[in-house]
Amino acid sequence: VYPSLSKKARILFVNKIIHQESLNFVPYDLSFAANEKAKYMQLRKTLFSVAKKTNNPSYDDIKAAIDPLKVTYKQLSFLEVTQQMANAQKLAEQFKVVSTPSLVIRNSKTNKMRTLVGNTEITPAIIMKTLKELE
Repeated sequence: VYPSLSKKARILFVNKIIHQESLNFVPYDLSFAANEKAKYMQLRKTLFSVAKKTNNPSYDDIKAAIDPLKVTYKQLSFLEVTQQMANAQKLAEQFKVVSTPSLVIRNSKTNKMRTLVGNTEITPAIIMKTLKELE
């Protein structure tokens, strides 16, 4: 659904730290979100695959995993990472996100909103149905 939705709606990925080990992946994820938008979904899946192997990846672990996607990791400054994490925290509070995965769909014109939580709710069919309901 992501490719078709990204043409119609603004999509934000919010990192809500549930497990402390996730902090080891945040700088990579934020960099990919900022610098590799076209391949971001593939890169997220790649980071998840690395996380299944280790909760403390080295740069070499990440580089080996992303090399097949032909992208280069561009390190963000500590300030950029902490600012993005603070913004994510504000969004999580604003939209009452308490677990992952969560998908918040909000119609900015009507301010109608619904949050989908978990893999059973975050499906293409339910996303499309929810979009129509919020029109």
